[in-house]
Amino acid sequence: MREIYIVALISCLVLSFTSEHANAQTYVDEEIRLSKLTVSAFECSIVAPDQTESQRLFDIGFAAGQKFLDGLSNIKNEEEKRLKENIAVLWIGKGVAGRTHDFVLGQVYSEIEAYTYKDFLDDKKSWTLKEEQVFAHKNCALIR
Repeated sequence: MREIYIVALISCLVLSFTSEHANAQTYVDEEIRLSKLTVSAFECSIVAPDQTESQRLFDIGFAAGQKFLDGLSNIKNEEEKRLKENIAVLWIGKGVAGRTHDFVLGQVYSEIEAYTYKDFLDDKKSWTLKEEQVFAHKNCALIR
């Protein structure tokens, strides 16, 4: 009987540590997902075919970015390396104390906008065509 108790106790401890690790991993995965959603939605909002779609995508990106930045304070040191390896470089150093989320997201949006438009030509017709191509290539209509 005592052996069964010891086996049960060990099993509970193993499950406890395993579920804690899984929760931590799931939390980091969610942070990675939110960082990528923010970048994708901002990119798509820049090249959206109309103002309504642009605003919808911007709002999605902004909300995801807010959640991502809120969650950074909950990342533990051992999780930070995995997070940094899986998020866009433009996020690194953005979680500095004293900066509001609005300020940080404005910086991120500005950097994404500059990068998105870097290859565009001066011709407005070319811009429109390039925006349509980028919107389709990135599957922007699927972002919800």
